[in-house]
Amino acid sequence: MADPRTDRGPLALFVLGKPPSSSSIFPEVFALLGHRGVRVEVCLPHDGQAPPPPEQVSLVVHRGLRPDALGVVERLAAAGVPAVDPVPAVRLLRRHQRLEERLARAGLPVPPSRPVPTWADVLVDAREEQRVVKRRRRGRGRGAEVVAGRAGDLPPEPPFPGPYVTQPFVPNDGLDRKLYVVGDRVAGLLKPSPLVGGHVETGRPFDVPAPLQELALAAARTCRLDLAGVDVVLGPDGPVLVDVNAFPGYRGVPGAPQALADLVADRVGTRR
Repeated sequence: MADPRTDRGPLALFVLGKPPSSSSIFPEVFALLGHRGVRVEVCLPHDGQAPPPPEQVSLVVHRGLRPDALGVVERLAAAGVPAVDPVPAVRLLRRHQRLEERLARAGLPVPPSRPVPTWADVLVDAREEQRVVKRRRRGRGRGAEVVAGRAGDLPPEPPFPGPYVTQPFVPNDGLDRKLYVVGDRVAGLLKPSPLVGGHVETGRPFDVPAPLQELALAAARTCRLDLAGVDVVLGPDGPVLVDVNAFPGYRGVPGAPQALADLVADRVGTRR
């Protein structure tokens, strides 16, 4: 019997947290894959959609799923469908302290963090030095639920639910080096730190020097990610990792749609 995954071309299933917008990289990625003979379907489990049977799917790519919706990807993976990124890796990223412990064990530069149960304890912890405060378990949005300051600068009431982790603030030039990994490729954008100027959507492309490329790839490999956003600041002693995300937005990242299409085509065996 012919393999149902390949009789009409391999199927790449994109399981997404929301419909792909026209301003995202998805329309271009889907078009590039179509030119290579890769069929694309989108599944939106948050809207109640169910995926095709596993035997019809060659690869599942997922982004922006709530923890309960990750079960859709887990069931496909359990049936033998390769996943980008692996679900255990994505679940790890939702827990800041565990993520930072893994990076530190790999010898990568991360600020030391400590768990703090309540906001009152955060204010005590920040009495003597400026601290970065994160929710211990990642909540809404990427880059949300993070604040920095001394006790007198922080709000008296919790700005987001606990428990928390705190880290020493790394003095830097106010710019985040946003490093975007697709497989073994790295591109970069410079963005103002959200701790200084709030969240911004766009950044300025820059040539990523070799040491930062190596750092981004090492962080992605340590977290077992094919698609990763690695945030770095340049501290007094060199680059420091301040966050890692799975499947970042890639908006405005040079070459990102082509790189993602290449990776998917490689995984399903149709790259040209």
